[in-house]
Amino acid sequence: MLLIKHGTSNWKAWLGLGLVVVVMLCDACASPPIPASEIRIGLIAPLSGELAEVGRLGLDTADMFVAHINAAGGVEVGNQRYQLVLVVEDNAENTELTVSAARKLINQENVVAIVGPYTSSAGIVVADIADTARIPIISPWATNPAVTAGKTYMFRVGFTDELQGQVIARFARQELVAQTAAVLYNIASAYNRGLATFFQQEFEKQGGQVVAFEHYTTDEQDFRPQLTRIHDRHPDILFLPNYHYEIPLQVRQIREQQIDATLLGSDTWLFIEPDQRVDLNGTFFTAHYAYDHTQPQQTAFVTAYQERYGRLPLDIDALTYDAFDLLVTAMQREGSIDPEAIRASLSTLQAYTGITGRITYAGTGDPHKSVFMMQFQDGAAVLHGAVDPE
Repeated sequence: MLLIKHGTSNWKAWLGLGLVVVVMLCDACASPPIPASEIRIGLIAPLSGELAEVGRLGLDTADMFVAHINAAGGVEVGNQRYQLVLVVEDNAENTELTVSAARKLINQENVVAIVGPYTSSAGIVVADIADTARIPIISPWATNPAVTAGKTYMFRVGFTDELQGQVIARFARQELVAQTAAVLYNIASAYNRGLATFFQQEFEKQGGQVVAFEHYTTDEQDFRPQLTRIHDRHPDILFLPNYHYEIPLQVRQIREQQIDATLLGSDTWLFIEPDQRVDLNGTFFTAHYAYDHTQPQQTAFVTAYQERYGRLPLDIDALTYDAFDLLVTAMQREGSIDPEAIRASLSTLQAYTGITGRITYAGTGDPHKSVFMMQFQDGAAVLHGAVDPE
């Protein structure tokens, strides 16, 4: 658990962003009362396990957000000023730990809202908890439609897999002029499986043909049987909607099989380490965020992040920042700290301008927002273009 009372960095450049945070009453009667001047916010992140880098990046941004808010005097809600307290739980990208983390934050730690978890599988399992407890939960990075489907208190910042899959398929058909496609995906993962399916549906809807739709299971290391079948179909493009730590091995085996299809990836590819991008030159993938130095809000965020951590932020950082700020903006719109008011405000928030672009909610927890197409060029992720939702 991490308790953050005050920060020391200069946050004056960010005051214009209108930062505040969510507060609501927890129904755990046995828990100690919350100090009147304090707002407790939970963060569920994978601080250990294969996605630990994702969790650490999210925690860095959360730390910075809270520290800078408190250094500026806290947040004002309804003519009362509050200090923020961040309470962190590691879910290690494990289903049982995710559930226990959410319940602990709500029932024992008296948090008023939760940012996280980060992946679709974890987001799906906490969605019922959000509705039952009537605590707003907003996931920065979970993209599977099932995360928010039929839920009232569950939100996301990132685009959905449905939108992402459609954008990648249209890009393949319209810009790369691909006639045929192959897909290799992890059937055991909701993220991989869902994205593969949405891509297949849209690619065929656009007049293309999916000539190979190959799957594997978690921890599988030898993809040569699937790749041999893909090789024999001679696809124009090969779509790999898989986690970043799976891609380097898969690509090495793809090159060994001499598959000359253009490789397309998804929003996890940005986390592929630079020294593992040797075989990825010229490949395309989606992203939630691309830095535009002409945007003052993005520049302020990037500058503050670099000053604090000595590195450029990635999309996880930008998505995490927007998750906190969206909760803040919802409160400011309603002028209320009531959880139902926060939920209602979020679900109808129009044209919010965040670090990851313009976001609009239209009655659900799913945002309408842009998808960025990136390309690896000499190891660097370069913006190829942005695709706005139809």
